[in-house]
Amino acid sequence: MKAGRAPWLAALACALALGLAGFSLWWSAGDHTAYHVVRSAWFYDLNSHELFAAPVEAIPPIAAPSGPQRDGAPAGVGAMVLEHDGRQEISFLFTYTLAAKAALEALRADNDSGDTPAQPPLRFVRLPGGDRWFPDKSPEGQALLDQAQATARSPGMTMAAPPENGGHDAPPQ
Repeated sequence: MKAGRAPWLAALACALALGLAGFSLWWSAGDHTAYHVVRSAWFYDLNSHELFAAPVEAIPPIAAPSGPQRDGAPAGVGAMVLEHDGRQEISFLFTYTLAAKAALEALRADNDSGDTPAQPPLRFVRLPGGDRWFPDKSPEGQALLDQAQATARSPGMTMAAPPENGGHDAPPQ
């Protein structure tokens, strides 16, 4: 393992552990009598301002149904979608730079070319109606994520499952 890669892997491992812990808390709070397999995630089309589902493995920005943005960049960004009483609400949007996306894809493929940065990739967040992206570690980004977390903890609020072939409730084969 290259020396510059250790901090990157440690940060990624921490992020994955936090995500798993959050998922575990969510999972334990619900009635999950069926086997749940997550196959898709919510994404947001910056051109049409509509949600769409894409494979959960996709790293934003991705191709969107409406095509690329005017500058040629992919128009699909990640979306955290909540649901309350059958009504969906986009909590926040997120994306990475193209370089960070390439680094994450290389890491996923276990690319040992040495091109992986020593720092974890910078994720950017914004509100759906906003026009400015903020680094998620900036004061503005943290405030946005703190508000999203408070909303997600509201009584009756759940993570909204994107539509997919069979939904999240597909039984094991």
